[in-house]
Amino acid sequence: MLISGSTLVLTRPDLLRVANQPVRLVISDTFEARKPGAKRSRSGHVMQRIELDGTVVGTHRLDVLVMTHEQHAAVRSMVREGPIPTTAQLADEPHPDAAAPALVGRAHPANVVLAAVESGPDGHRALVAPRFGNRALFDHVYDHLPGAVLTEAARQLALAATGVPDAEILAITARFPRFAELDRPTVASTPPVAPGSTEIPVSFTQDGTEVTSVTVTVRRQPDRGGDR
Repeated sequence: MLISGSTLVLTRPDLLRVANQPVRLVISDTFEARKPGAKRSRSGHVMQRIELDGTVVGTHRLDVLVMTHEQHAAVRSMVREGPIPTTAQLADEPHPDAAAPALVGRAHPANVVLAAVESGPDGHRALVAPRFGNRALFDHVYDHLPGAVLTEAARQLALAATGVPDAEILAITARFPRFAELDRPTVASTPPVAPGSTEIPVSFTQDGTEVTSVTVTVRRQPDRGGDR
């Protein structure tokens, strides 16, 4: 399945802080074909309803194209030549210049996906450098950086850019026009963020070409603790 876009809206981000007791998370999925009634509709969108202890806390839409492994391989061979590396071949090692977890709204270093974070008059930028052994981000073997990694990288850079790493996330909208290759540096950047800004655009480029664009909407809140 290829994802061309996603829209996450969190209506109750205040309930998503890590709690001191177990909670019940239910995500209900519905696939809606782009051409209802077609015998073999391969494109459409997945609608997800997110509930926490019976309260709806958000919705998520994924624009998708369903294909077989053979079809996926054919598509990949059209956009690049030669062998394509996979995450199974990459070492699970932290980047020597990995961002400090507190800078990007995380507590555990393994959840940090940015390195070489820089801030200046032109904005903020960082390298995308995830831990490939993190099964929360790489639930199976990939031959590209998946959308989950790129949206998490956008979230982390947005929080670093605002200077409020404990800000609540209200929405994340992403577009994935190209594959983000594993063997090319991926640079995340955002323009200067004005004080009080709530929408932070993040662009991802490889060799100067944009591969993903994400907009992160935040609400600045005081830190109330919890591991992230």
